[in-house]
Amino acid sequence: MDRKDITALFTIASFLATITMVVGAVRIANAAKLSRVNQLLTTRECGGCELESVRLRDSNLEEVNLEYANLSNAYLFSAQMRKSNLVGARLDDANLSEADLREAHMVDAVMTRAKMDEADLEGADLRQVYLGDASLRGINLEGAHLADAVLSRADMGKADLDGAILLGANLAEANLSGANLEAADLRRSYLGDASLKDARLVRAMLLRANLSRTNLSGANFKGAQLGEADLTMADLSNANLEQSDLTRASLTRASLTHANLTGANLQQAILRRVNLRNANLTNTNLRGASLQEARMEGALFCNTIMPDGRIESSGC
Repeated sequence: MDRKDITALFTIASFLATITMVVGAVRIANAAKLSRVNQLLTTRECGGCELESVRLRDSNLEEVNLEYANLSNAYLFSAQMRKSNLVGARLDDANLSEADLREAHMVDAVMTRAKMDEADLEGADLRQVYLGDASLRGINLEGAHLADAVLSRADMGKADLDGAILLGANLAEANLSGANLEAADLRRSYLGDASLKDARLVRAMLLRANLSRTNLSGANFKGAQLGEADLTMADLSNANLEQSDLTRASLTRASLTHANLTGANLQQAILRRVNLRNANLTNTNLRGASLQEARMEGALFCNTIMPDGRIESSGC
């Protein structure tokens, strides 16, 4: 056997040794993960555990402690996780669709691109959670606490957020088409470039919220509080703003064609270059509002208080 043959044998032996080590390491890692899963299911405790890509579909995980655990890519479809502790947990790309997470504690959890379609998170604590680019279609977030949460570009079509707290939340470019946000607290939230087409926002709190360039066509804002909100260039065509409060709101270049503003309060609102064609302004209060270059062809004026305080009733 010459030197070349010996070198080749050493190379092959080294390669096989490396493969053996890698396989051994994988087996050890898998064994360790299985051990942690057994620990979780037995003791209900696995805070800080490495559980990446774990598969626990339909598992009973009620009231488990997974604080600061790594559950990235985990498959938790339809898992029972009511009142679970997921504070600070990582759930990037995890699948929690149809999971029961009612009253779960998820403060500071990171859930980039998580899939939670049809999941139930009623009453869950999601303060400061990160759900950027997540799929949340049909999710139940009734009464959930989402203050300062990041939901940018999240798909929340037809989500139920009745009474949810979204104070200061970031919903930039999010899809909330057909969502229910009745009585939700959206004060100081950011909804720029989002879509709330046909959404229900009856009695919602949107004081100082940013809705610039947002699609709000067909949305129901009856009795909503929109004082000092930024609605610059927003699409409010066919929206129902009956009895809503838009005091000092900015609606520059917004579209309100065919909108219902019956009994709405727009005192001192900025309505420069706004489109109010065919809008219903019955009993609307426009005292002190700025209407420079506004388009109002076909608008209905009946007991309408104009910017200078006079009553316009030409359409009664």
